Amino acid sequence: MTGKQSHTILITGAAGGVGQAAVVAAIERGYNVVALDLAEERLKTLAHDLPADRILTIAVDVSDEDSVQEAVARGVDRFGSIDACLNNAGIGAPMKSITELGTEEVLKVININTLGAFHVMKHVLRHMIPRRQGAVVNTGSILGNRGVPNYGAYCASKAAVHALTQVAALEAAEHGVRVNAIAPGLIDTPMNDVFHAAVSPTDPDSTRRGLEAKIPVHRYATSHEIATVALALVSDDMSYVTGEILDVDGALSTSF
Repeated sequence: MTGKQSHTILITGAAGGVGQAAVVAAIERGYNVVALDLAEERLKTLAHDLPADRILTIAVDVSDEDSVQEAVARGVDRFGSIDACLNNAGIGAPMKSITELGTEEVLKVININTLGAFHVMKHVLRHMIPRRQGAVVNTGSILGNRGVPNYGAYCASKAAVHALTQVAALEAAEHGVRVNAIAPGLIDTPMNDVFHAAVSPTDPDSTRRGLEAKIPVHRYATSHEIATVALALVSDDMSYVTGEILDVDGALSTSF
């Protein structure tokens, strides 16, 4: 995608930190935006200061396939096409060992992080493949590449996103459609604030400081930094890049 105004990007998890940053950055680059999230009020707040003719907000639970299919259809009806997708919706997980995790706890994470990503890919690819045009970026995680004690549900959900990304890339390549994933490390978002508190309820700041010390660049990413990498991957400048899982983590993975 070149980012011309006639091009449209669908962004899920649009009311969250990275999602909001991606919506704003996409509008700045000339995209029309179909913004999906379950948090309807936060979507409205996000859209308030953006051009009304350039953004369509839809409250969607990505674990509900029918809702996703309808949202994709509404986006196409409004803007004529969906040329790019940032498949970003996701949640954290309980900090529990595998022996303590309940099935319902695991399913909740899988339903949003994995099935949600699958539903969105399925229906945007059904639109893109016949047109022989489009690019999808899924939001994975560096924790989809390696295990972390007591975070099994999340690691498993993101590992599955990485696998689905590679399968979709292989299936879509001959049709001129690209599928990649970003694997962020630690980001300055509310989700990580919850993670810090789960690790150390009495001193969450100490958890953050300890993690920052392990990152070679010694800081968390901003939401904007992650969003702009995703937007770069859907641009025509990356036309030969597909099937990749790109770590965006300040060299944290390299240091392991």
